[in-house]
Amino acid sequence: MMGTSVIDTLLEEARNIKAENIGADLGNDAVKIVFDGKTYTVTKNTVSRRMLSEKAKHSLDFNESSDNGSINIHNLDVIIQPLNGPKERFFIGEKAIAEGEDETVVGTEKADNPYIHIPLLAILALRTPKSKKVAKFNSVSGLPVKQYSKEARKKLKERLIGEFDVTLMDPQGNPGRTVRIIIEDVKIAAEGVPVVTNQMFNADATDIARPELGQGSRGVVDIGAFTTDIPVIKNGKPDKTMSDGLDEGISTYIDKIASTLTASTGAIVTRNQILDKIMNDDIDFLSVRGKKIPLRAEVEAQLSFFAKRIVDVVDRLWSKNYEIEEFFVVGGGAKLLRPYLMKHLEGRDMELTFIEPKNKSDYQNDPQLQNAFGYWKLAMQAFGA
Repeated sequence: MMGTSVIDTLLEEARNIKAENIGADLGNDAVKIVFDGKTYTVTKNTVSRRMLSEKAKHSLDFNESSDNGSINIHNLDVIIQPLNGPKERFFIGEKAIAEGEDETVVGTEKADNPYIHIPLLAILALRTPKSKKVAKFNSVSGLPVKQYSKEARKKLKERLIGEFDVTLMDPQGNPGRTVRIIIEDVKIAAEGVPVVTNQMFNADATDIARPELGQGSRGVVDIGAFTTDIPVIKNGKPDKTMSDGLDEGISTYIDKIASTLTASTGAIVTRNQILDKIMNDDIDFLSVRGKKIPLRAEVEAQLSFFAKRIVDVVDRLWSKNYEIEEFFVVGGGAKLLRPYLMKHLEGRDMELTFIEPKNKSDYQNDPQLQNAFGYWKLAMQAFGA
């Protein structure tokens, strides 16, 4: 009887709440979620599947850092149970890295990644007010241009849509509160395309701020972890015949650096260790077994090679489709690659438009968040306010 009472309570609560619209950029490196045009989260998309009764070796407290409306979540420990499915436990973020993450192999198509939705569900549960046991959402997410097939869209939607009981564990690994997350509907867009949507609409997605972006042709260079998407948007809609991309991203080249160092030192050097050093501008040396291993030359060689690959593709694309007015550069890799891209633009009759914040609170122009904000604005158009 008690179980029936709990279920009845959940059903009643679910009937009485309205689904919230979100934009969910499920990146292979980081998950970015926009909730209301003002609040967003960024979480490292590292996942480690664990035993249900396991105690973590490293007791990392859940923590977050906030800046202007952002919530950067670093550690999560959750048990997730789909409706009529088995329970599974996951460490997420820094906790997964500390305990041994299940690293996604470069080249894995996003719709085939079995863990791509796990951080999303955990974040949605964490954000649900403690007084609520149920939360409902409609979402717009995306797939890389070269993976944007009918079959892949169907796979990703099936992975996301449904009901999930998410139990948030405390730092000692004991169960805390459980939230039922209901994802009612999902639309899938081609990555990169929502960048123009984000730039075209105003901050709350109620009006057109830049009508000129709805006319003519513009390209987007979206530099991700595993792929670089280069869609072309003509009169506000993607043009498949013009669009291009690379089946490689920042992680492709960081993995090469890590593999080289692993081979030369005998130590297990991971992608995230190298990425953290690059992000912190600490690439002179890597300390391995009491020795300082030079790192800068290898990092700069790999990133420069990748930047040249991108510039070559854009140059070739622009030569064939000279009516394209400009190319926006965005994505998690945009800031890292900018100096290398600028170097390889020298001597070529072309420029790239780097989308960057005008000030610290200008989060809608953060290059890493362009797709996420674009997805949210598409969700507002698709599902209504």
